[in-house]
Amino acid sequence: MAEEKKENAGQTDHQYKEVPTKTMDQRHRMYLTSCLYLVGFLDLFGVSMLLPLLPHHARQLGASPMWIGAVGSVYGVLQLFSGPLVGRFSDVFGRRKILLVCLFMSAVGYTINIFAVSVVILIFARIPLGIFKHGISTVRAFLAEITPRRERPLVFGRFNAISNVGFIIGPLCGGHLAEYNDGFYHVAMCTSAIFFLNLFFVYILVHHKDSKQNENNTTSKAVISGEVLNGLAEKNFFQSFGEMFKSSGDLLLVRFLIKFSVMMYYNNFTLILAERFHTTPKVNGWLMSYSALTGALSGLAVGKIVKFYNDLTRLVRHLSFSLVICLFGLTTSPSLSLIVFWGSVLSLTTQVLRVCMTDLVIRRGRVNNTGALLGISQSVASVSRSVSPFLSGVMLEVGPQAPGAMGVICAAAAAIVLMTMRHPYKGTGLEKEKDL
Repeated sequence: MAEEKKENAGQTDHQYKEVPTKTMDQRHRMYLTSCLYLVGFLDLFGVSMLLPLLPHHARQLGASPMWIGAVGSVYGVLQLFSGPLVGRFSDVFGRRKILLVCLFMSAVGYTINIFAVSVVILIFARIPLGIFKHGISTVRAFLAEITPRRERPLVFGRFNAISNVGFIIGPLCGGHLAEYNDGFYHVAMCTSAIFFLNLFFVYILVHHKDSKQNENNTTSKAVISGEVLNGLAEKNFFQSFGEMFKSSGDLLLVRFLIKFSVMMYYNNFTLILAERFHTTPKVNGWLMSYSALTGALSGLAVGKIVKFYNDLTRLVRHLSFSLVICLFGLTTSPSLSLIVFWGSVLSLTTQVLRVCMTDLVIRRGRVNNTGALLGISQSVASVSRSVSPFLSGVMLEVGPQAPGAMGVICAAAAAIVLMTMRHPYKGTGLEKEKDL
């Protein structure tokens, strides 16, 4: 965490120092961390119940493929712009407050789906979700704020693993409910109820004692003087984004290339398998579930892997080359058994890479900008999710190996950027940091 100090009355000069996390009671930190794990699980559990049913429901409402694409595009475009802003608001006004707002507005968005009797209403329901569906990134910023630096990879890995469990069982529950009459609306009601439950859970049980004290030190004076409100249009709010891009732009580029390379292959994963190995939908479903399971289990191993390396920079560089090898193996594998093998290695690689890249971005920036940094990182991921499906489809017209080949090229570019980077900690005072 960071403290913000003013040197002069007429000039604001932010100086940051790390507040020892031991000032928070260890039991309270463990309690709060466990609560945030559950928040992430409920979030992805609710989302994964409804998300797979949206295209089919839009088709039942008479939507053309263009309108079905619009349902997803509205969400992606809004996420692109809202991610950094919501993250910055969490830096200014506090994680808990913004998390409550995000959960409430997400619950409202999913509630609108209950009344989605036309495609227009279905698209309208995506608007509050596109703007406020940032609960996961806000929780990550919350965890980064309360967790000692050396424990962050372990905590982030466990958070990803527990959240992925929700993404595994959510589709199963949603698919079961969808078999009943008006199944989509039953699932929508359950998803809405889960988010309202999550909101109630955070309001009642998630309290960060130190954050209240820090917020008083960093924001109460600003609110009284009007600095926060004026800062929304001036230096303190918007110009900080330029500073963040300047300090972490190379890492954000690597994040984009990594995400894009993986999405190029997985966007049309089932189509590629069907064309190359004549797999059935049942086999494809089992493979997707297996991939999600290995991803969840891989999250539990992140902390041990980081501790074994004891050098985050070297680990990220090695993982980037592993990503290239995995995508190349998936693209050229002659049998389905090798696809399963390389897919398992890829799940481990991407899980560890995601945690390590998140930690590097946080370390490169300032702790009081963590929310905005993670919001920008999420926007970068949104760009890759928006662009990769179209390009993957275009490459699939060339051949079943073409999307994977493009993914290999992008992963290799990410590895080259990491190798040419002087040091991921440059400019943060952590150039010689080994204490992970």
